[in-house]
Amino acid sequence: MIPADLPVVFVHGWMFDARVWAASAGRCAPTRAAATIDLPGYGSKVNDSMADLAGTAAAMQRAVTGPAVWVAWSLGGLIALRIAAAVPERVAALVLVAATPRFLTAGDWPHAVPASDHNRMAQRLAGDIESVQRRFAMLTARADASEPEVRAVLEQIARTPPRPAITTLRAGLAMLAQADLRREFTRLTCPLALIMGDRDPLLPIGAAAAMSALNPGLRVQVIAGAAHAPFLSQPRAFSDHLSGFLSTAA
Repeated sequence: MIPADLPVVFVHGWMFDARVWAASAGRCAPTRAAATIDLPGYGSKVNDSMADLAGTAAAMQRAVTGPAVWVAWSLGGLIALRIAAAVPERVAALVLVAATPRFLTAGDWPHAVPASDHNRMAQRLAGDIESVQRRFAMLTARADASEPEVRAVLEQIARTPPRPAITTLRAGLAMLAQADLRREFTRLTCPLALIMGDRDPLLPIGAAAAMSALNPGLRVQVIAGAAHAPFLSQPRAFSDHLSGFLSTAA
């Protein structure tokens, strides 16, 4: 069992800061201490610089004292996975939310985003950040059964400073383009879960089976009708899945 006194740390993804967890962190872990933390360059840390994957993971590790359960979305999942691989004693359990060990497709990994789509997003950063945030909010919510509601939450964050700098966003895209943590993922021994939506435009449903093949200890929950932000789309289902995992994981 995961010790009941361990806190749950919620980590956001690319483009949007820890405010994405505002409505769900307490609900998802009602009997545990919960903390939402910003990546370097976002929110409360908007004046910090985001380094490469190793440097960012080290900074996030320092922000959390002692072992914890990590619940990490998208890019945040990649960073938390790196922490779990580098300092396993600090990650009592890892819940990846719409996140995989490799974000871009490869010859042996079709369950990801094509490099051409990633490059188009990088090119759009030449424009103003707010317009890019709105576009990414549309992409994140696309095809979701609760698309208007998900978009509204993300667009509200986009309209309200602080906003990440272009250098921060480019650093995050570089991480997503370069990282391949499949080998590290296979070696994780902590309780491990994936929660994803069946309509995610950035994470093909086939990724769940592919990740389970890499690490048979992975527990997968697919939320029907949800896209890339299942905790915003289907908060009750997400909370139930997370609470169930925390109460039964060995």
